[in-house]
Amino acid sequence: MTRDYVAEMSSIFDALIDAEADLVPAVEACRLAERLRADDPELLTGWLDACAEPLISDALRARNRQNRQHMSAIRGRTQFARDMEKGAFSAYRLRFLIEDGSQRRLGDMTADDCRWSAKDYRSRAGQMASRATFFDRLAEMLDTKQAFTVAAAIDDAALGELWMSGE
Repeated sequence: MTRDYVAEMSSIFDALIDAEADLVPAVEACRLAERLRADDPELLTGWLDACAEPLISDALRARNRQNRQHMSAIRGRTQFARDMEKGAFSAYRLRFLIEDGSQRRLGDMTADDCRWSAKDYRSRAGQMASRATFFDRLAEMLDTKQAFTVAAAIDDAALGELWMSGE
């Protein structure tokens, strides 16, 4: 009988997420990798092999996002202008998500691609604004009830209702 590496790792991940302690994913990833290297290297390599494509896909998306953020947040307009003059940077090379799920270079995007991207960014901004409102309401409840934690201020049913009200 062969092992289901994905199911085994899913159970481990669920246990980490469901634990009472705070979760720092980077720290837990290091701990888990060390533990698996020592105690169950077959599970680690089997899971990595089974998940190679989605892991690489996530890494590519993350790198693309980092490149865009770097260009827009870290580099000043003056540096950007110098890079443009030297031909060291072209905004045309930045990639953005389009409707079919692929990432297309800005220079190759169509009007429909641009419209879809604008709609997608607005949708995600709306979701984040809704989440911000949720946390503002929770903070107000904690202050009003002079509670130290969310669990002390609101029961699970009311919390679920508040969560769903922003969806």
